[in-house]
Amino acid sequence: MFLAMCGAFFHISQFVLRLLLLFRLASPASSYVEESINLLILLSIPYCGWKGAKENDKSLLCWFCGCNLACSAYWPAMAILVEQHISSVESWCEFCG
Repeated sequence: MFLAMCGAFFHISQFVLRLLLLFRLASPASSYVEESINLLILLSIPYCGWKGAKENDKSLLCWFCGCNLACSAYWPAMAILVEQHISSVESWCEFCG
């Protein structure tokens, strides 16, 4: 239950920061709707963990663990791709400069 609460707090704080950024950039209204839908989807993952633990529902707990597993595989892969992209940009800068 603690892990689900931590996940919910993390997603809500990210949502608030993104809304502040969108407000600062004077983004269109569709951006706010998109971020709100994104928050609802992201909060469904910790909710599945909480509800699954509370009612001892194995399918909700399986969904919670599966989504967290997918996220734990996604973020390191993205970090590697970003690092490769930065190194390719640096090599192009050296080539042009």
